[in-house]
Formats: sequence, C-alpha cells, structure tokens
Amino acid sequence: MSFALAFYGIGGALMGPGLFTGVSLGVDKGEQGAAAGILVSAYAAGFVVNPLTGMKLFDISPDYPYFLGILLMFLCLVISIMDKRLNKEVKYDDDMDHSGHAV
Repeated sequence: MSFALAFYGIGGALMGPGLFTGVSLGVDKGEQGAAAGILVSAYAAGFVVNPLTGMKLFDISPDYPYFLGILLMFLCLVISIMDKRLNKEVKYDDDMDHSGHAV
C-alpha cells in the first residue's frame, strides 16, 4: 500500500506541470488566459466534487471510488488518443529564448 501511494503521489506531482504545459501549448497566444482560467477552475472544482461523489461511493462500497477513478482515467486516455487537437505538432521559433523574447 505504501508503494502504491508513493507511486500515485509521484504521478500526481508530474501531472500538474504536464497539464499546464499541455494547455499552454495547445492554444494560441490570445487564448492563454482563458485556457489557464478554465484549467485552474476545473482543478479546483475537483476538490469540491470529489468529497461529494467519493464519500457517497465509499458509503456504498470502499472499492467504488477507486473504480470511478479508473473509469475516469481510462476515459481521459481515450480522449487524449482520439482528439486530434491534442496531437498537433508544435512549431518553435529558433530566434526566441525560453522566456519568449527575441534573441
């Protein structure tokens, strides 16, 4: 159980920067603020929705919240594979540094 929780914690720590990077690269410069707002709102909504759904499912059976998590992760995997907008090639400017300023 300790190994599983440590593995889950490492995955969660790596997921955050990956989500924010993916959203940032997935939209144009003019959409950065809106995309970041939606991501942060959805991220925060998880802290509200999770106790409401998770505890109800836990009352029914202690295994059900984990099954819901598996189902949601599988759904996200299918969406990430099937959605062509998420699989687009990102082009970089060679004359820009890491902060977005011209070199």
